[in-house]
Amino acid sequence: MDSHISKYAERNKPIRRFERFILKIMIFIIIPIFCILAIFYPTRKISNSLSILFSLAGLIQLEVTGLFEYVDYFSKELEKIYDESGLTPSNITRAIHEYYNPEPTLKAFIDNQLYFNKRFGFYLLLIGGVIQLFITWLA
Repeated sequence: MDSHISKYAERNKPIRRFERFILKIMIFIIIPIFCILAIFYPTRKISNSLSILFSLAGLIQLEVTGLFEYVDYFSKELEKIYDESGLTPSNITRAIHEYYNPEPTLKAFIDNQLYFNKRFGFYLLLIGGVIQLFITWLA
């Protein structure tokens, strides 16, 4: 089970190295600078930015640790159980599968990204946090 979750062989992909680099920069450089600024120059912008930076660092840390891959692994295990047992899925599962359309249309692609791609939500949160940071400093 751990081999499926950690994906140790993929740790040196460029995007994985970039995620770890950004996490280290945020934890060891950016957040401490903002903590010092919040102590010596307490303004609303700095305190708002500090909370947003902690949220962004938390999201990146969850991605780096593989939480989303872990959730994806267990959802695949659940599909295997349904396939092997032949049990009828629940009403919730049927409702989810109503949205899935394997035809390669633009609408099907958008629906699949919005409803089934687990990383899409992570990237939405990440972009939202970055936008909040910029809005805080521009206001």
